[in-house]
Amino acid sequence: MLSYEFFSHFAVSLIYLTIISLFKIGKFNSLDYFSLWLGGLIGTYLLDIDHLIYCLFFRPEKTSAKKFQALLKEKKYKEALFSLAETHFEHNELIFHNAVFIPIWIILSFFILSSSGSIFASILVMTIYLHLLKDIWDVIRIEKSYNLKFLFWQIKTPIEEKIKRYYVWGITLIFILENFLLFG
Repeated sequence: MLSYEFFSHFAVSLIYLTIISLFKIGKFNSLDYFSLWLGGLIGTYLLDIDHLIYCLFFRPEKTSAKKFQALLKEKKYKEALFSLAETHFEHNELIFHNAVFIPIWIILSFFILSSSGSIFASILVMTIYLHLLKDIWDVIRIEKSYNLKFLFWQIKTPIEEKIKRYYVWGITLIFILENFLLFG
């Protein structure tokens, strides 16, 4: 599971960063490309901090969190990381992986893309956004439905699957549209 999580996020980001780089040929200098790739690689994995927060602070009483904490205390960092990856899909109440946070992220990313002028910041927010989308589409692919309990856990009223589908396709479309700000 760790290798899937690590490498699948890496592969998606690698493809994404390559496409952005190709569109920027002749428009970037070496430092710009370095900023692009550094921001992209950091953004790819920065959102995984959400799982650490979940296990250490938000739901430390969960069995998977206790196992993770015990491994950390024993300084078995590699095993702790594997444990965290193995229970990745059990973490259903994450702070940043949810339907309430994503619109805030969309607004923040639009602001950064349209006004910061920083390649590093722009690609950082977009690879974090890409990470969110990849996690959502992975769950849809695995469960073969738009149930997405992990995404809508903060919303206590039942939501029709049709609305969830519109939400997912909507945030995916916004991601695509926001990328045009990078190409400009």
